[in-house]
Amino acid sequence: MSIKNDAGFTYIELILVIVILGILGTFAGGVLLQSYRGSLTTTNLNEVRQNGSFVMRVIEAAIRDAKEIDTSVNPSCGFTPSPLSSSKLVLKDANGAQVIFDRDTSTPAFVYKNTTTNPLTSNKVNVTSLSFTCEVSTFPQKVSIQLTISDYPGGTLTLPFVSTVALRNYSGL
Repeated sequence: MSIKNDAGFTYIELILVIVILGILGTFAGGVLLQSYRGSLTTTNLNEVRQNGSFVMRVIEAAIRDAKEIDTSVNPSCGFTPSPLSSSKLVLKDANGAQVIFDRDTSTPAFVYKNTTTNPLTSNKVNVTSLSFTCEVSTFPQKVSIQLTISDYPGGTLTLPFVSTVALRNYSGL
């Protein structure tokens, strides 16, 4: 008399379950990876926006409150017939102190106020361009700011920031 044991799974059944779980795991992993990439993109975009907005607010406030644009350092902001551009802006504040805005050429590039030890941007972004255009035919003088910032490392997200600001405390001619 022989006893046959039918309890348990066959190899075919086990292989089918493993294959089905593998397929489900691949789909779940793809969804999680896509979600992570979207989250990372959102984080980088927020970082670029925050840095750009901060730099623009600081520069705009300094221009608005400036007594004059230092034309000895910024000859492009002197009284010439047409607007000229510069990558550096030197102002004199209400107390006569010099305020300098500049972009360095390191990687990542930063925007600085006065010295290279005082960056206005974080090391998570790269300032790809910064230019100032003085509109000298207007009274009071106006300065247009063009700033482009991208995420670092990567540089896949790039945002431009543009503004025009008039000096409020302008001393006149």
